[in-house]
Amino acid sequence: MKNWQCLAGRFQGYETDTCYDLRGIRYATSERFCEPVLYHYPDGLHSCLEKAPYTVQLPSKTEEFLFGVDYDKVKQEESCQYLSITIPKKETDNKKFPVMVWIHGGAFRNGGCDHECYDSDLLASEGNVIVIRLNYRLGVLGYVKDKAGSAANLGLLDVITALQWIRENIEFFGGDKENVTLFGQSAGAQTIAGILVADGTDKLFKNAIMQSTPLGAMTGRADMDKQILDELNKMPDEADISEVRRTQGEILSRVTKKGNPKFMPFAPHYGVKPLPAEERIDEILRERACRHPILIGGNTREAAAYIGGNKMIAGLDRFPITRPVVEAAMKNKAKQIFAEPSKSFAARYASAGGSCWLYEFSWCMNRSVLGACHCMELIPLFGGKGLEDLDIMMSQTEQNVRVAGKPLREIWTDFAKTGRVSRMEIPGMLKILRQQ
Repeated sequence: MKNWQCLAGRFQGYETDTCYDLRGIRYATSERFCEPVLYHYPDGLHSCLEKAPYTVQLPSKTEEFLFGVDYDKVKQEESCQYLSITIPKKETDNKKFPVMVWIHGGAFRNGGCDHECYDSDLLASEGNVIVIRLNYRLGVLGYVKDKAGSAANLGLLDVITALQWIRENIEFFGGDKENVTLFGQSAGAQTIAGILVADGTDKLFKNAIMQSTPLGAMTGRADMDKQILDELNKMPDEADISEVRRTQGEILSRVTKKGNPKFMPFAPHYGVKPLPAEERIDEILRERACRHPILIGGNTREAAAYIGGNKMIAGLDRFPITRPVVEAAMKNKAKQIFAEPSKSFAARYASAGGSCWLYEFSWCMNRSVLGACHCMELIPLFGGKGLEDLDIMMSQTEQNVRVAGKPLREIWTDFAKTGRVSRMEIPGMLKILRQQ
């Protein structure tokens, strides 16, 4: 085992054949509905061998179907501000490793940084980059306005605090604090969209990769936000974790909002610390975009992830007469929430002076009802560890996935190193549609 000393403390990790790993380092603490505070460990050596606890959350049928995770069976903590670090063993030519910071998805109500499907040894060792994964508050504890209109972006403030921790400490692990790339999927990508314009974030990162950003679910949310707050205010201030979970379940079952916002009841709020009002976004992008190249895109069958576990709808998608109807509905919903808003954002970012590449991911598009569904790019990107028995692997072995995904991992890690896309196409998997 190897030890690291940094400003935040002294840590002991473990090693694999290709990497050093440190899991579950606390980067901050928080009280309920309060902002996070950077954490420094007491003197002594601290073991970082166990997976980081998840934030408080309910089970997700979609994530159980896709990744086999039952959130009722994982350790959860209300103050969930932990991160994990993967460091390649081989030396870097530049003396410091580029740093990639992974922000997990889960609709701002599910997920955790140390799920096996995010194992980062492959990405770190092949790309010769440090990969950091982090947890942040979700659901009612992370993204609900209070009556004063504040405390609405605590999960986002957690992520920003983690980036501050990284800037202060990553050089002690061999990382380059001036070359930090954010990459995230779904809610993680939406978090990055906020960080691009949030107060105090401009110097915390260099590049950004936004995968399947649900921008189309972020408008017209006011009525739903009020309804959610009304339900939350019924929860006693001293409620224990089980009561918090029950309240969140009640909120999710009672949201009556129509349209795309209903698919993401919890999300960042613009106009509340640290986010600007929406009308100021273009102004801020004109100031910052030139310093932060981005790669943004999505998958060709995003919505298939939400029907794959529904036997009835999946059956209709296989039946020749009803398949066109199901496919049209899926494509329309994915277009509204992911594809068109991402294209619009890319154009907006380029107009503000930023370097922007727009991609489309299509791997296994016609292989099953899932095809290139939401989350599918995570399989070749991270290597599919621990997922071989699940439908999302398309009956492929982990070894098959590792080999197929190597070009994708190269594009992602090359972008982290240079802020540019190194190749424009991976046949059968990825196309760069436009460079701006």
